[in-house]
Amino acid sequence: LGELAVSASSATAACERLVEVLRTGPVAESGPRPDIPPLAEPVRGAIAFEDVGFAYPGAGHPVLHRVRLDIAPGTLVAVTGPSGAGKSTLGKLLLRVYEPSQGRILLDGRDIAQLPVDEVRRHITLLLQDSMLFDGTVQENIVYGRPDATDEEVLAAATAADAHDFVAALPAGYDTPVGKRGSHLSGGQRRRIALARAMLRTAPVLILDEPTAGLDDTSAARIMAPLRRLTAGRTTLLITHDLRLTAQADLVVHLADAMVTLTPGPLAATATEAEHDAA
Repeated sequence: LGELAVSASSATAACERLVEVLRTGPVAESGPRPDIPPLAEPVRGAIAFEDVGFAYPGAGHPVLHRVRLDIAPGTLVAVTGPSGAGKSTLGKLLLRVYEPSQGRILLDGRDIAQLPVDEVRRHITLLLQDSMLFDGTVQENIVYGRPDATDEEVLAAATAADAHDFVAALPAGYDTPVGKRGSHLSGGQRRRIALARAMLRTAPVLILDEPTAGLDDTSAARIMAPLRRLTAGRTTLLITHDLRLTAQADLVVHLADAMVTLTPGPLAATATEAEHDAA
């Protein structure tokens, strides 16, 4: 019965994701475009939402309306609010999973709608609540973040993610199979492997979607230091309900039914008027 419940839960989650994909409109083709210059290197990670709105096709009202944010490079922005308020939508718009219904999003001053999808995404690291491990070894799961990484770089990333000690204690160390979806590991261990993968990727922009959700207090507390290391120096959108994480943010963006509330911290980015209107 336990296995049946897990299978049913997985099937429900998969159906929800499929429905979400079907509700989205098409995005531009990926791949290099010789007629469009790439982002100037090094990419700094400055992000601007300029009067951005979004509505699902056929929906009666927008999810986001005239959102305006100006986020300086290296800023940690916590995005909070009730379910359905559009928190994850901000990250998906930045990744070009969705396209805005109005307005535009800039990365280092360039309109991302005018850039190939691959060019945008190679500068962004996404860490989901579901750690998304595949049926391979620990090493293979970590280097998925950067396939050309050396063993020394993998070790450094695992150490920074507070994963090396438990990995070294596994039967075959970094060559230990993690099982389907990481089933041979605990939830906290899976999250730390995913953190190590993100550490290995040096993209200047980071999107964290509920990184402590589903973890017990001990496991959640254990990834706090790795999360601080991961976000240091990177422009970060942190979608969270965890007050321990929002306390570390430079800027808190709270999405609610009628408005956005901005709470700047001591190192906050410059943020202009932001608005969220479901009317």
